[in-house]
Amino acid sequence: GTQRLRNVINKNLNEDQILNACRLAFEAGWDLIKLYFMIGLPTETDVDVDGLVDLAHEIHALGRRTAQGRPPEVTLSASSFVPKAVTPFQWVGQDRLPSLYRKQDRIASRVRRGVRFKHHECETTFLEGVFSRGDRKLGAVLERAFRFGARFDGWAEHFNLDAWQRAFREEGIDPEPYAYGDWPTDRRLPWDVLDSLVNKKWLALELKRALTEGTL
Repeated sequence: GTQRLRNVINKNLNEDQILNACRLAFEAGWDLIKLYFMIGLPTETDVDVDGLVDLAHEIHALGRRTAQGRPPEVTLSASSFVPKAVTPFQWVGQDRLPSLYRKQDRIASRVRRGVRFKHHECETTFLEGVFSRGDRKLGAVLERAFRFGARFDGWAEHFNLDAWQRAFREEGIDPEPYAYGDWPTDRRLPWDVLDSLVNKKWLALELKRALTEGTL
């Protein structure tokens, strides 16, 4: 939503380019624009969160001026950041659940008519973060949760948080360090047993550049 945070994640787009692409879509007859954002990114502030809403409103206003036919609609979809292996943010922990819920509420309270806000459940994001940075010890947790009834967890109506909490508890594993831990870049990582063909030192350099808002 803000140029500062786009620089952090190395998205080499500015607001003029985004608005121009939306204008061309509206002029070509499209009346629905779906915006896919992420909250909880490293260094994010409330100003960045508000920037998502501001940009969505600006696109909607642009559509009202240029769209052909029925009034335009804008969907603002905000998923939560999950650190992934073999990326510059693999060493950075994700945002905690209370913070993510607060940011979702902040967005929901600011969106105006014409902009629809969609988001994911934060508990499933937490679980994704745990397994995204997990090691072989989580295999026993996975099997135990399955035996406790965990199925099709990607669908909110099937997600069984109690089964996962019980599985972690009975295996004696604290999931929070996997999801929330900030790790040094010289730490040996569970996925280092695989050769991704991506230089780990380069990823560490990209992380340093991101945290100083540098771009290529």
